[in-house]
Amino acid sequence: MRSGPSRQYSFEDRIAEEMRRLEEQASLLPNGLPKNQLLRKIRQLETASHLNECLPPIRQRQPK
Repeated sequence: MRSGPSRQYSFEDRIAEEMRRLEEQASLLPNGLPKNQLLRKIRQLETASHLNECLPPIRQRQPK
């Protein structure tokens, strides 16, 4: 059995929280590879967020 908060967080909430966390870390780093890697991950999360907005929820998709 998993312990932790009983509230379920949406995919969007988890992406937004991870982006905030990574942006905070990136702001503390000097320019260089580690910062660039974090910025790349942030862009990937932004893309995932936009794709998620474009796709209908699974229950609304029509069967083939």
